[in-house]
Amino acid sequence: MKKLYTLSLRFATGQTMVFGGLFFLALSALLSRTVFSLWQDPELIQTTINKQALWQQAISICGLPTQNNNAGIRFNLFNNSFQFADTGKIDWEKISGQEFLISEQQGVVVDQKLYVFGGFDFPRGCCFPTDRAYVFDPVDESWTPLASMPAMNGTGHGGVTHSGFATDGVDIYFAGGYTNNNSGRGQIFGTKEVWKYDVSENTYSRLPDFPEPLSAGDLEYLDGKLHWIGGTNLARDQDLGVHYVLDLSNLEAGWQPLASLPNPRNHLGCAVYDGKIYVFGGQHGHDAKLVTQKDVHRYDPATDQWEQMADMPKALSHITGATFTYGDRIFVIGGEVANNGPSVPDVVAFNPLTNTWTKFTDMPSGRFSGVAGVINDIVYYTLGNRPTFKGTFEDTP
Repeated sequence: MKKLYTLSLRFATGQTMVFGGLFFLALSALLSRTVFSLWQDPELIQTTINKQALWQQAISICGLPTQNNNAGIRFNLFNNSFQFADTGKIDWEKISGQEFLISEQQGVVVDQKLYVFGGFDFPRGCCFPTDRAYVFDPVDESWTPLASMPAMNGTGHGGVTHSGFATDGVDIYFAGGYTNNNSGRGQIFGTKEVWKYDVSENTYSRLPDFPEPLSAGDLEYLDGKLHWIGGTNLARDQDLGVHYVLDLSNLEAGWQPLASLPNPRNHLGCAVYDGKIYVFGGQHGHDAKLVTQKDVHRYDPATDQWEQMADMPKALSHITGATFTYGDRIFVIGGEVANNGPSVPDVVAFNPLTNTWTKFTDMPSGRFSGVAGVINDIVYYTLGNRPTFKGTFEDTP
């Protein structure tokens, strides 16, 4: 079985950086093989290096930016081997992206078109939610602007990031998230607001609020009800396992609590398969303190109970908009492994019937916090004005 390695470097300052094989090869050439060996197969090799010259030489080989850090550097080498049940092939190509540079975007597929909303508006700098929304038509591979997102949190400014999006196959729902603040030059890290986007009318309407401000969880539609799962609180100092449900045929009842998600976490991915909700990965904490998770849980609404499933091949977060059901599998595309670490090009799929994972062909490059879905058996992954990835399956999953 092929061995895959990740090298994690934690500085005395607490900053963590993660690099792959290139850095490891350069470093292993400089260190004694009794410490780092390409032929060893440990679960974890760890040592502390105090030689600043060695560090500078290694990162110079890789063409990475140097940093002034005279403290000890701790190197962790993890064996990321994973036994996939099988593999699948996708032929990827690049097509035109959207008009603006965006990050942390959200969206869903409805009626063979891909709808995307909000995200961080990098033309204005970091980090301000944009109110722009677009629809992608695969027929001519065009992006068409939609009505601007509504003002939220009483600020007079529209736009949202870290919101959960779902569809009933006709219209689109979104809930929670980071909004603009009153000045439009900062963020409020949560909202109670829940909205419906009417696809045919290109309009937005308000739905009942959450009981509390929420963000960075996910929203799913199942049997006429909206489910919000996980996320974080307004202060971003708690990982939440909250699970609320809204019956769209009884809005007056509002959001009701259900069984909490085991292992509370945020920046997770969700999908529905055969009447059950599946939750993938996510993270504990935020930014420099985040720790990605590989847990998978399945929720059965008939019993209001959660069940642990087979772990993800790799701990990932920032996969909310790129987790979706296609055929008999749930796909998770791209993601983040660590703060300021590399985004991954991975395309993996979970089979709920066998509780196993399949490895598909990687995207052309790493991505995280994008929006993905399948239209007419073609998979698309988009993130702002970066090239949109278009993939053709060799065999239909």
